[in-house]
Amino acid sequence: MQKSKVQFNLPAKWQAGSQNYSKIFLIFNLYFCSLLFALLFNNIVFAKGESISLTPLIKEITANPGETISGTVDVTNNSSDKIIQTFYPLARDFTSNDDPNDSAPKFFESTPDDYNFALAKWITFDEESYKVGPKDTVNIKYTISIPLNAEAGGHYAAVFASTAPLDVAGQNAVAISARIGSLILATVSGDIISKGKLTEFKTSRKIYQKPPIEFSTTIENTGNIHLKPSGTIAINNWKNAEISDVAFNDKTGSVLPKSKRVFSDKLDSIGYGKFTAVATLTALSGNGEKIPLTAQTIFWVLPITAIIITLIVIILLILFFRLWLKRHDRAVKKK
Repeated sequence: MQKSKVQFNLPAKWQAGSQNYSKIFLIFNLYFCSLLFALLFNNIVFAKGESISLTPLIKEITANPGETISGTVDVTNNSSDKIIQTFYPLARDFTSNDDPNDSAPKFFESTPDDYNFALAKWITFDEESYKVGPKDTVNIKYTISIPLNAEAGGHYAAVFASTAPLDVAGQNAVAISARIGSLILATVSGDIISKGKLTEFKTSRKIYQKPPIEFSTTIENTGNIHLKPSGTIAINNWKNAEISDVAFNDKTGSVLPKSKRVFSDKLDSIGYGKFTAVATLTALSGNGEKIPLTAQTIFWVLPITAIIITLIVIILLILFFRLWLKRHDRAVKKK
């Protein structure tokens, strides 16, 4: 006896719909796999970039026109993978960021002809490439040849260790190497102009309910040499007695010539009342000159919420008392 097979034939419209759903499901799987691969790939590239370190991060030098100075940058391959990295040294000029609140330098891929503070064109390297094994360090040697007609003042460049040769490095290589770049702040002797001013000193608001108190200090460099401001922000109470202070520019940031920079500092603990913040600073020029800078601002620390609640309670008590007096007077008159 043969078993009969039961078959269900779906309508043509339903079969077409089923095929469409299969296509959609296939496309979704492909998209998900592509997205997962992209995320994993990005993480691998990021980790690879983080495995490289470079020292020193900043170097300041002073030279005379016609002088030649040699230096080194140490590049370390921190990766434990058995891969030998190849690095190509390159130099790029930099200037201050267009936004004074952004302390990150702006690098030139192609330095403008009218930029008077260039340095990269004077830098040459002993070798075109360097190979660094895992957990190994290599010294990138460079030479700075100052021309006899070099303009006095500051000149600024960064030495990068790029994973791409100079002729194909481009913007992408600079972006990758920016995390391991070494900044060079050079001072060429001659007619040095050390000039700067403190243009603004303020708190983020005039009245605080509680700390932290945020200070913003804008310093403008109108000279031709970089300035490194330092000092303290003293906090005085209403009796003009100093009760606290804040170290200014503890990261030792510099202000490049013909630019402004905003420095941010913070006071984490303070009581209530009226206070005066007094900034007493010194801007140290690249050639050793000192420029005094001072400013002050007033701010308040008040428990506004508690004050408002207290005032509301007092007003309610006054209204209640007046209402009680009226009722009391009426009761007395009736008697």
